[in-house]
Amino acid sequence: MDRTKGKSGKSDKPKSKPLLPKKEKQLLQALTLFSLSVFLLGSMIPVSEERFPSGNLMGELGLQTASFLISVFGASAIFLSPLLLTLALYVKGWVPNNFKKQVPNSLRKKKWIRLWIGLLIFGPILLRTLPQTRGIAADWGHWGELVGSVLERYLGIFDAVFMILLMVAFFIYTIGWNPIQDVVRVFELIFRIIRQLVSLLASNSLLKKKKSAGELEDTIPLEILDGHTHDDDWIEDAVETSEDENEQGVGVEKYEATLSEEVELPDDEDDQTVMDLGEGSFEDLMQSFEVSDREDREALEATMDRLGHKLIATLASFDIRATYDAKTVGPSVTQFEVIPHEGVKVSKIQNLDADLALAMKAESIRIIAPIPGKGAVGVEIPNPKPEFVMLGDILQSPEYRDRSKTTLPMALGNDLEGEPYIADLAKMPHILIAGATGTGKSVCLNAIITSLICRHGQDKLDLLMVDPKMVELSAYKQLPHLRKSVVTDPTKAAITLKWAVREMERRYKLLSLNGVRSIGEFNNRLEEDLTELQGYDSEGEIVPYSLSKDQGRTLRYVVVVIDELADLMMTVKADIEKPLITLAQKARAIGIHLIVATQRPSVNVITGLIKANFPSRIAFRVASKVDSRTILDQNGAETLLGNGDMLFLPPGANESIRIQGAYVSTEETDKMMKWYVKQRDQGNPLMVRPEGEEDIFDEQHRYEVEEAVGANNLPSEDSDCDEFFRAAAEVCIQQDQGSTSLLQRRLKIGYGRAARIVDQLYDNGILGPPEGSKGREVLVDVVGLDLICDELGIQ
Repeated sequence: MDRTKGKSGKSDKPKSKPLLPKKEKQLLQALTLFSLSVFLLGSMIPVSEERFPSGNLMGELGLQTASFLISVFGASAIFLSPLLLTLALYVKGWVPNNFKKQVPNSLRKKKWIRLWIGLLIFGPILLRTLPQTRGIAADWGHWGELVGSVLERYLGIFDAVFMILLMVAFFIYTIGWNPIQDVVRVFELIFRIIRQLVSLLASNSLLKKKKSAGELEDTIPLEILDGHTHDDDWIEDAVETSEDENEQGVGVEKYEATLSEEVELPDDEDDQTVMDLGEGSFEDLMQSFEVSDREDREALEATMDRLGHKLIATLASFDIRATYDAKTVGPSVTQFEVIPHEGVKVSKIQNLDADLALAMKAESIRIIAPIPGKGAVGVEIPNPKPEFVMLGDILQSPEYRDRSKTTLPMALGNDLEGEPYIADLAKMPHILIAGATGTGKSVCLNAIITSLICRHGQDKLDLLMVDPKMVELSAYKQLPHLRKSVVTDPTKAAITLKWAVREMERRYKLLSLNGVRSIGEFNNRLEEDLTELQGYDSEGEIVPYSLSKDQGRTLRYVVVVIDELADLMMTVKADIEKPLITLAQKARAIGIHLIVATQRPSVNVITGLIKANFPSRIAFRVASKVDSRTILDQNGAETLLGNGDMLFLPPGANESIRIQGAYVSTEETDKMMKWYVKQRDQGNPLMVRPEGEEDIFDEQHRYEVEEAVGANNLPSEDSDCDEFFRAAAEVCIQQDQGSTSLLQRRLKIGYGRAARIVDQLYDNGILGPPEGSKGREVLVDVVGLDLICDELGIQ
């Protein structure tokens, strides 16, 4: 016997391929149901026999079909058409997800299909049993007559009506439908659609008026709400329009072209108006910076409103129900406040940044979930035409001119509301700036330096600049505020920071001597009565402050600017990290502040100790979330746009502030430096360094030598220096290291004697401590050696 069936009893032959694929089959079924629905609806509509001889819109077939259905179901046969239409929609899946999420629950769970079936079944029975409809048999058909007559015979009229109503209520309960709630929701949906349409029409009318008046050249298609990707090209069109306008002189070129037409520098021979010795001497300088042209923002507001509605539609496509509540239009981005509906998790929205950026055709999208202090989620989307923020806008603003609010103002740019944002370095007290190359870090540094020197002269502010790259800060080499010329050597950068640490300690002793707690209190007492203050002379003795090393001058604020920390950490990490951390921890009260920038925000550069002592940070665009967390301890910097777009973390804050950085051009910086040079040449005291000021490198070297020959480092009384002491020291200085084997070879002496000389050099502060197999570090130069030998009486 030939067995052709397996264990399941089915044939082992391969299944035949279906005639139609699944999608085409569903489409055919949906079209069939839709056609039947239209046919039944047309056959039920009464028409004139004069125009339609058959007496039916669908001809003789429609007449016979309608007669049959009415004879069976009566007037309730009309519900067959919407039943078939609803079935067609769900068979093909023509009820989209975004529509499902905005309509009542009954529509989403196919309860309307059950509703039509219920009306078709219970409608004829109810019509048959109601007293006012009795005698019109065509209203309920054979089905109603059959069931209704049975109920009426055994229950009576009123009991039959009650029974039918009870069955209808039970039917509604079983399908889980609350008709009152759904009616309210349907009206809410209709009202929301009408409101959006009215807003859309009003915005479109405004855009047309702008266009007809010649004020707007790029418009937005009205179909932005339909969610189709081909209608999103308005963003690219707007950017292209912006580029065209820039080519016509509307963009940055316009600012650069008009910059040279602003306040001209005074001539040497006839202009003395800027020679005022007060703070007003900076007025002309601040007026020379270019300001941006403020365009009409009504069109932008309307554009971003449409984008906000599209954002809600996009969220709905991801099964997220939310409401567009408000927006804040900034210079480069707009923050939309989205209120999630009840039951929507915030994390679900937060994880959609990449998907939303793709759907909105945006370069990047930043999501703040939630906005601090608000019951909404913030979605920041780039504007189609970003606005330039010029440094002149900040310098000429009332916020910057109000000297009572900030001591060391840093003009950062405009916030999301378009208002100038000015931070006070004295309150931070240090700031760390990080970001990838080309994102606006150097421009931000230039804006900060410019805003500082436009507020204070050299009598109140000293600058120390460290620039290993040798190009970014070289433009300020003639600035009178520089305590030392721009430092480019990493080794000298370490010396600069060590001097700053020693200056910090000196100032703390001075404040302690006079019983004050901060540099501000000290300077205030100095203005009130100089004779009450005391200081230290060059020998460390207490003298009246007017006779001290400071010569009665006010204590100046010292701002140390380091442009590239990564390069210093790679070359002189051991020498620079300790003084950097010491200054960050202790230098606030005595007016020494740090501005440190790097383009490599890794944990090897921004170590834990450094970051812990820099509570204020600025992050420009970085490559990854890891770099963003290294700077800000939070994500977000990886979604920035570049070109000055930054996140600023104020001291003590948990959330960062998005700011569009102020732009200062190279031409404006050069113009400012020419102004300072002219003031210096004309003898303005605010632009000239005080006489007799010691170089910080010489001062630091002298301090190290004095420390080396101190009492703790002198040799004991019962020990005499070897006759080769000076010669051995000179050999070590020439070789920049000291060791026993080196002295054995060069001086041709034995090991024991060479070891004793090395110990003597160490005891007298010429050599450093042993470092394993490496040679000892040389601590002094020839000048320092002469001083030590004079103290020891060695020729």
